[in-house]
Amino acid sequence: MRKFITTLLAFACLPTFSADRFVTFHKMDSTAMVLTQSTDTIAYDANDWEGVKIAVRSLRQDLTAVTGSSCAPVLVGTVGKSSIARQYPRLAKTLKGKWEKYIITTTTVPGTNRPALLILGSDKRGTIYGIYELSRQIGVSPWYWMADAPIARHDSLYISKGTFTDGEPKVKYRGIFINDEWPSFGTWCNKQFGGVNHKAYSRIFELLLRLKANYFWPAMWASRFNEDDPLSPKVADDMGIVMGTSHHEPMMRAHKEYTMRRDEVGPWDYAVNPDRLDKFFTDGLQRNKNYENIITIGMRGDGDVAMGTGNDAEMMKMNQQWQSLVLRCELLNKKLPAEMQDAFFQLAYYPAVASAGVATIYNSATIGDSLNIEHLMDLDRILTDQYNNTLAGGKWQG
Repeated sequence: MRKFITTLLAFACLPTFSADRFVTFHKMDSTAMVLTQSTDTIAYDANDWEGVKIAVRSLRQDLTAVTGSSCAPVLVGTVGKSSIARQYPRLAKTLKGKWEKYIITTTTVPGTNRPALLILGSDKRGTIYGIYELSRQIGVSPWYWMADAPIARHDSLYISKGTFTDGEPKVKYRGIFINDEWPSFGTWCNKQFGGVNHKAYSRIFELLLRLKANYFWPAMWASRFNEDDPLSPKVADDMGIVMGTSHHEPMMRAHKEYTMRRDEVGPWDYAVNPDRLDKFFTDGLQRNKNYENIITIGMRGDGDVAMGTGNDAEMMKMNQQWQSLVLRCELLNKKLPAEMQDAFFQLAYYPAVASAGVATIYNSATIGDSLNIEHLMDLDRILTDQYNNTLAGGKWQG
C-alpha cells in the first residue's frame, strides 16, 4: 500500500478551491439560518443526474455523522435537469452555460415562508461540488474514508445569510492516474473489494469529487478497466468522473485489452496492420460512446516502448519537414524589420522552432542518442529564455 498511499498524499497536497465560510456551529447573528432541528428531508428532482442523487445520499450520511440526523431544509437542483432549478429562474440564468459552477444561497421553499438552503449547479458536477462543499463546511473531510479523517459531532449548524460560490475551475480537467498498481493498489483492492472493480473505484471517485476533481486514468499495468468489471465505466459516468487512458493506450483501449487479443489483432504497427488496428480502436470507441471520456489519440510502441527504429522513412521525412520549416523561419526573421521581429518570434518563430526541437528530441530518444538530446535541450533552454526574459524588453518575464 505504501506507493498507493504516497500517490494519494501527493494528491492531498494539491490546493482545492472552496467557497467562503458559510457554516458555523454557533449562531453568530440573528439572520443566520438554522440547518438542524428540522424534519425536512433534502429535496431534489428525480429527473436530476444520477451523480447528484449519489451525492445527496452522501450528504445525508454526512449530516447524520455530524448531527445525528439526516434531515435538513436543503434544496438541490441542476440547471436544465431539475424542476427545483426552474423555480429559481434568476439564479439559474446566472449559471447557464457555466462549467462546473455552483451557487449556495439562503432562500425560502417556493410557495412558503420556510427558510431553506439552496444548492444549484450549472451542470452535473457543479451541483455535486456544491453538495460536497456543504459536507466539507459542516466538518466532513474529503478524506473521511480514505484516510480515516475524524468527524466532529455538533448539536447545531447555522448558515450565514448570503450567496456563496467558488466560481468556475481554472483548470478544466483535474485528476490522477493509478500507475503501476501492483503490488500496493492491486493487493489492497483484492483484500478490501474482491478485485480491482467498481466497488474500489467508487471510493476513489467519491474522494476525487469531494476534492473537486473530475478526471481519472485507471490502473492499467495488469488491468483492463472496461473489461475487468463492466460496471466500472458505468459507475464512473454515473458519479460524474471523466475517464481517460494513459499516454500509450489509444481510443479507450487498455494495453492489456490488446495483449489479450494479440493474435487476433495482429502487429501493433499501423504501417503494416492498419485495418485490424482500426477495427480494434473502433470497437473501443463504440463500447464507451455513451460515457464522458477524453480520448488518447497517439500510438506509442507495444507496451510503451519506442515505435520503430528511428530510421523509418516516415520519421526521416518528418524530420526534413521540420527542418525545412525552421530554415524558412530563420530566413524570414532576417528579412523582417526590427520592429516586427518580436511579433514574428511570438506568433511564428518560437512555435515552429520549439516544436521542431521537441520532435527531434523524441526522435533522438528513439535511437538512444543522448548526446544530441542534451544539445537539443540546451538549445531549447536558450529559446525559452529568450521568450520569457528577453523578448519585447522582458514583457513576458514572470
